[in-house]
Amino acid sequence: VEIGDVGILTKHGGFETFFNITVPGDAQRGRVPPNFVPFNIDFEEDVIVLHDIIPDSYISSGLQTQEVQEESRLTWELTKGAILILKDAPTEISIPPNVTLRDYVDQNHSNWYEFIQSPDGLKRILRENERLILVTAIYRSDDWSLGAWPSITSSSS
Repeated sequence: VEIGDVGILTKHGGFETFFNITVPGDAQRGRVPPNFVPFNIDFEEDVIVLHDIIPDSYISSGLQTQEVQEESRLTWELTKGAILILKDAPTEISIPPNVTLRDYVDQNHSNWYEFIQSPDGLKRILRENERLILVTAIYRSDDWSLGAWPSITSSSS
């Protein structure tokens, strides 16, 4: 997954990339909407790189225990969810929200949906709850763990 990817979250929790708005169409083997014009971004000037996320932290949904040590026990109350544990301090790379990007998305969003579902495009039928996502931030880390739990009927740990 890279900055500029347009795709959806899959039912299994992955990300399916359809195309990238920052890459010329010919470099994407023609898998871009008709009349595609890439979003002009200068990765040296327009992208922010942050190194201020604390190591040994986590991002989650519904966890009770908020400590990550050599041996931690994590308890959750939600019937389904996920956790990302970051042992090393990750680097955040992002495009800050701006009017130019917002205008680009506004001008092209409906064309993206049409292309993805079109018989002449990707021929991908999007379900009612599938929304297109434009990736504007990514996190890079050398030491991380990821977990997810499906719907369950009682609390677990």
